[in-house]
Order: sequence, then structure tokens, then C-alpha cells
Amino acid sequence: MNDQQTDSEILKETKIGVRERRIVETYLRSLSRKTSKGARTREEIVEALSVLNERLKSAVELDRLELLQAREELELEAYQMGPDNQDDLEAQFIAVAAAYSDAKNISYSTWREIGVAKETLEAAKVPRTRRKVPKTWKL
Repeated sequence: MNDQQTDSEILKETKIGVRERRIVETYLRSLSRKTSKGARTREEIVEALSVLNERLKSAVELDRLELLQAREELELEAYQMGPDNQDDLEAQFIAVAAAYSDAKNISYSTWREIGVAKETLEAAKVPRTRRKVPKTWKL
């Protein structure tokens, strides 16, 4: 890349933009949270914050300090979840998945293996492809 290139030329050269990469990364992170054991939902975090805030009203000294830290950790957990609307996140993913797949040469089966639903891939128009190496093959 040189200083004379336009943004569109750079995007063509790299094949995928920062925005698209961020959308895919956020969507995959949300999928891994949904399948992680022990991972809390946003609703569970909101409920825990509500309980914690009630306890803070009567807490003193050391208890208050620890509750404030717990609140900060819960807020961080909620923030790291990204958008709170999974439907919006999925719609954004659908809009960029086919181009991202093409640019990064990611197969349908790889998307499925990481946990993307077939309905989502169909909506994104990611073409179904067969694995080039049979699952039963061992190195």
C-alpha cells in the first residue's frame, strides 16, 4: 500500500475492511458466550446489578468497597458482551459474511464448525461446500 491509494483501493487490496472484520469478530464472540458453560446472559447481569445496588444502599466500609468492585466487574462483563440485541448483531453478520468468506477463503463447513447456524449462513448466501478432507481422515 502506498500513500496515493484511495480507501476503496486499499479495501480491494486487503479484500476485507476493518468494519467487516469487527462485525464477524463480535458475532463469533457472542456465539462463544452462548455456548460457554457458566457464561451469564445480559438479563442475569442486569438482575445481579440490581441486587448489588440494593445491597450497596446499606453497606458500610469494607463491604461497600467489595460491592463497588463487584459492580465494576459486572458492568465490564456487560460491556464486553457488545450489542445487547442478538438479532441486530446477526443481521450485521449476515450482511458481511459472504464477502468475508470470499475474501478470507473460509468454507461453509468451517463456519458451521465454529458454531454459525446453517440458517444464518443460508441467509448470508454463503455457498455450501464440501470439505476437501474427509472428517474420518487422520494424520
